[in-house]
Amino acid sequence: MNDFQKEFMQRLSVIQEKNVQSLFAKNRSDKETENLLYDLSFELITDILTLLDGYDSEFKYKLFVMNENGENLKENPFIELHDQCEDFLKFSE
Repeated sequence: MNDFQKEFMQRLSVIQEKNVQSLFAKNRSDKETENLLYDLSFELITDILTLLDGYDSEFKYKLFVMNENGENLKENPFIELHDQCEDFLKFSE
């Protein structure tokens, strides 16, 4: 993965952590609820990245995510974004 790709995936990890901990703190829940929130957010983010990867047959557009330098998120090296989730996001095992 290049720096742009790593930064994007790390940012998704920060977004997941912030939202799970915010909801967890508001509800003063147990570990089971915390795991449920991680699993839900993991699945949601994975589905969004699957859409960006072009595997949603109901979505007829091809999407490109580029930074201000014109670097494509999926290129150099080519990656499947949804395959990177397990390396960056939390989920119960």
